[in-house]
Formats: sequence, structure tokens, C-alpha cells
Amino acid sequence: MLKRTGVVSTRLLLGVGVILLGSALFIAPPPALGAAHGGRSLVPSQGAPLSPTTHVGNTAVEGRGLAATRQGKSIVVAAAGNPCFVADKFFNDVYGWGWVPNVPVKLTLGNPESTNEDDWTTVPVDSDGNFYTPVFQLDTGSPVTVKQGAVTKLLVLSSLGFWNTGDPATDTVWGPADPGSEVAVFASADDGRADPMRVVTPDAGGAWTANFHVAAVPGSGDPDEDRAWDIGYQNLGTAYQADADGDMTAAAWISYGSGRPRMPVWRFRNPHNGFYLWSADPTERANINANLSATWQEEGEAYWVEPDLNNSTLMRFRNIRGGFYLYSADPAEWAYINNNLSSTWVQEGPAYGVRLTTIGRPWFDTVVWRFRNLQNGTYLYSGDPEERDVINTEHQGTWLEEGEAYYIVQ
Repeated sequence: MLKRTGVVSTRLLLGVGVILLGSALFIAPPPALGAAHGGRSLVPSQGAPLSPTTHVGNTAVEGRGLAATRQGKSIVVAAAGNPCFVADKFFNDVYGWGWVPNVPVKLTLGNPESTNEDDWTTVPVDSDGNFYTPVFQLDTGSPVTVKQGAVTKLLVLSSLGFWNTGDPATDTVWGPADPGSEVAVFASADDGRADPMRVVTPDAGGAWTANFHVAAVPGSGDPDEDRAWDIGYQNLGTAYQADADGDMTAAAWISYGSGRPRMPVWRFRNPHNGFYLWSADPTERANINANLSATWQEEGEAYWVEPDLNNSTLMRFRNIRGGFYLYSADPAEWAYINNNLSSTWVQEGPAYGVRLTTIGRPWFDTVVWRFRNLQNGTYLYSGDPEERDVINTEHQGTWLEEGEAYYIVQ
């Protein structure tokens, strides 16, 4: 993993006494792009057009696994002497092109002036001048520095993101970005042609909308990019926004149906007994924080729930004697509890929507595991693979993994 300097990226699993590295959450914002894609050059924030670029095939960055490759897009390669890189806030990776071939670059997240070698990660550059590396979670404002020899480039991730995830009813995508710099929005076609693209300008508040329902006017001159596109169920796409010297923030989107926004699920912990509570209800969250903060402490967002695809009910039960909670997406388990354990468990009602199966897209699917405390019988749910690994390797005497409880599409 890439080293982050000057930033604490940890999560404290209270009651188990262990610090866990970064939770895998996607917070909706991405970055800036100013390089050309599909023959259309974008204008960075300073207003100066980017250097000419050329296309190469998907194998340009072999094995990097980035959104463009997954969507069948070509990779853009900068003109000689203009090395660039992209920081992707969705996939949490950094990749670049146009660098001196076979000469490693160094990356850091944090202080670009650091002279401590431990703060920098060395990443190999291939014979075509490309590199790729996964990193810790990237958010709006995260600084990413890449250097090679005398060249040092700093990208501060913009506020690019999505307020919807592709609306099939109107064939539009919209979200926030930094004002003053264009955003390139692509919809994945997967039909052997260039992906449909819209270049949009955020308003003074940073809001932008990309309309694929009609052909782009004015367009890029490429009929494939300018064509109208019917955004369908699970259509993928990516947006980019560039800074002044062509380094870019990227973010991915996927359409789910109505375009209703995702909602967060918050995790609370009782500091007195180590019990856990999850809630997607903003009113309940506000009441807990305002009136019950001495009993329940908010740990943050556990994950985000997309309401159109997470369409199976997660039922919440409260233990009458102990006051702790059980969550189940299994109707047969609900019936068993209500028929045989009603003196111990009371059904409080639906908590939020989940899935009983994945959608088959690993970068959107989240597995949530259920753990039972062997000492007091309470339950813990986690969608964080790193947290799961720490529990199973360091706290197996306290927590027993019962398996995959349900799935979340974020």
C-alpha cells in the first residue's frame, strides 16, 4: 500500500481494542482531467488547453485494472515531455503515462516536501512510460505527489463526484466538481465504438449535469463520442476533471434505476458494554447524537446503500434482556425468531435495504460478514475486509465469524 504522510487513516474498533486501517467507503467526489480523451482536449482551470495526446489500446497499462480498462475504453497517453497521472477516488488507485520508460517514480500522499524516504513509495514504470499502484482511500482535497528525477507533480483531488448514479429515465448524470474547470463524463458503451462523452462546465457552485439523451452540441467531432446514449440498468461510466498541468481526478458511476441518491448507514457503539447499533434513519441518528450520546457513540459511516438495487429487507431485532441488536436478511430466520425466541428477541422492523446476492460487479459489491461475541452473545457486522482479517487473526477468541450475512451495492 502507498504510504500516506501527515494523515491519520485509521478506524478504531472500540471494545476490541484494535486500530484498523481505513474503511472501504466511497464518498462521492472525484478529480480533474485536462488531457484529451477520444480526440477532445479539455481545458484546465487556468484556461490553457492541454498538450496534444494520442490514443493507445486498453493494454497500454497492462493489468492496472482501472475503470477505463474495465469499461473497454482506450487509455490516453500524453505527448512526449508531458507526463501526467490520474488519481481515482472510486477505485483508490493512481496511474500515469508519459513518464521516462523503465525509470521508477516515487509517490506520496501527504506532504510533498517530505525528505523522509519512508514517506515515499517507489513504483516501477514500464517500457511505455506507464505506471499503476493502489493507494489508501482518496478523498476530496487529498494531495498526491509523483516525482521522477527533476520532475515533481502535485495533484490536489477536486470535489468531482456524483449526486446521482445515472438516471435511465432521463439519460442524465449529475454531481459536484470544482468550479472553473471542465468535466469530461463518459458512458461505457461496450459496443466496439468510442464511448459516448459529454464535456460539461460546472456552475459557480460547482454543480454540473451531463445529458446523454440527445447528441452533444457542440460536439467533439467524433460521431461516436457525440451520439445520444440510452443509459440502461447497470450502465457504467467515468468522469474526469483536470488541474492546470493535466493531472486528473477520476470517479466512476453506475446506473441503478430511478437515480435516487445513496444513503449512508451509520455505526454506533455502546462504550459501556461494547454493543453495536446500525441505522440508516437520519432522524434516529440525530436523536441518538442529541439525547443518547453517553450511551451510543457514533463511529461513522459503515457503508452506503443504493436503494434501487438493495431491495431485500434487513430486519432489526432487539434483545429484550441485554439491549443489543441482531440484523437478519433471512425471512426464515425472522420466522424462527418470532415463533421460538420472542421472549428474548423483539422485532423492531425493517432497518434498510440489502441484497441476498451480489450483482456480479466486484467493484460495487460489498460483502457484509456477521460475527458473534463468544463472551456476551452480541453481534458485529462488517463490510470492511481489513477489519474482518484483524478480527479473525487477532480476536478469534472473542468474535466468531458466522459467515456472509448479506450484500450491499454501494
